[in-house]
Amino acid sequence: MEKQGRPVIASQFGTGRVLTDAMTIRRKVFMIEENVSEKDEIDGRDDRCLHYVFYVDNWYPVSTARIYLIGKNVWHIGRVATLKTFRGRGYARQILKRIEKKCRVKKYKKNLSWKLKFMRSLFMKALVTKLLETFFSMQASNIGGWKNY
Repeated sequence: MEKQGRPVIASQFGTGRVLTDAMTIRRKVFMIEENVSEKDEIDGRDDRCLHYVFYVDNWYPVSTARIYLIGKNVWHIGRVATLKTFRGRGYARQILKRIEKKCRVKKYKKNLSWKLKFMRSLFMKALVTKLLETFFSMQASNIGGWKNY
């Protein structure tokens, strides 16, 4: 392990400290922020996954991802999450670069479906946010009753 205080990306297969730290992040991001049920988040695959965690400031876990085999030399990347106060700093990107480098060295193929799901979820969040903003601005302009159109 590197010197304390320096950013570190640690990886570990199956259970152990890295999984424990990854689960701390995943609980905060997926279960608390996103309201994902514990049943959906804890899918029983973690003991067969390679987990990555990005640590800052004396081993404080802030970002995570996992990969697992879905076919002959085909890995699925999933459960990519970063704590809210640490987003926008490129920590998840660095984890994904590390995973891609490892896959390239081992000649693994990537399953890109996670990218499509991620982009779809971002689009849906933006759409819902815009719809709610429009609805509430209409509500504010109609104080005193609904207008008949």
